[in-house]
Amino acid sequence: MTISSLGNYTLKAPGRASGFFEFEPFDSDGNPEGSIDFGYTSVVNQTVDPGTPTEIKSRRNDARATVAEFAGETSQTMTVTTQSPASALRNLWYAMTTETVTQTAVEVTNEEFAGVIEGRKYRFGVSTSNPVGIIGATGVELRNYDDTKAAWQSTTAYSVGDNVEKVSDDGKVFRCKTAGTSGGTEPTWVVSAIGDETSDFFF
Repeated sequence: MTISSLGNYTLKAPGRASGFFEFEPFDSDGNPEGSIDFGYTSVVNQTVDPGTPTEIKSRRNDARATVAEFAGETSQTMTVTTQSPASALRNLWYAMTTETVTQTAVEVTNEEFAGVIEGRKYRFGVSTSNPVGIIGATGVELRNYDDTKAAWQSTTAYSVGDNVEKVSDDGKVFRCKTAGTSGGTEPTWVVSAIGDETSDFFF
């Protein structure tokens, strides 16, 4: 498949419902922005921005295909990964290579996602040994994180948008919402959930 212009692109299994579809865009740095769930449908129409790598996934029953698409390229190579090479999936593509993969239940720590978007799905623990990753993870603790953060300091001028961390440096990051000079005592940080706020910073 070659995608060379902006528009709606249709995936369809001839003569039958093609099953569950997800569409996963990537940002300009190549970071996944989370999948969009279309549910069970026979046709998916999705606008694709030329030059932006995207990933389209299809699942029918126990089979799953992952197609890496790079919009705007003059030629296109697609690698498809399925849990089982079901015949229903073969109707979707002209050719594909297959690999049997399974989702495993493992503990994942220190997983980082850049540019998380509300309402999207994210896979934890994707690796060469677990290429499917973990879906529907439980016991998840979320933290804001920023490589450019610095520990909060007293009597320091902060601008809206500046990121700081607690003096104890436990990995939690807070963003300034009110410009001004900090006082002499470290704030009492509120960290019950992402979005909690102190008087001048939010988690």
